[in-house]
Amino acid sequence: MQQEARASAVLHGDETGWRVNGKTHWLWCFAAKNLALYVISPSRGSPVIKKVLGEVFSGVLVCDFFGAYNSIIAWAKQRCITHLLGELKKTSERNTGRM
Repeated sequence: MQQEARASAVLHGDETGWRVNGKTHWLWCFAAKNLALYVISPSRGSPVIKKVLGEVFSGVLVCDFFGAYNSIIAWAKQRCITHLLGELKKTSERNTGRM
């Protein structure tokens, strides 16, 4: 499945907190049209992404703004529209009345 993820033309990546024996771990999901690869790791850092995708990913990686996704080279990175809209809303709220 890891090879399929690496060969995907478009791959979505995301992570969320996951408790394992009372300790915080991270559930990573890498999903494509016909693939869902899950990895549970104590790390939320770039080593997980590099282990799954390698140093260079030849497809489009759809992800949020979490810095670990910037640790690999991808042909293109598309930011998740929901996260992008959230960031725009926060920026707008911070800058209301400024000009």
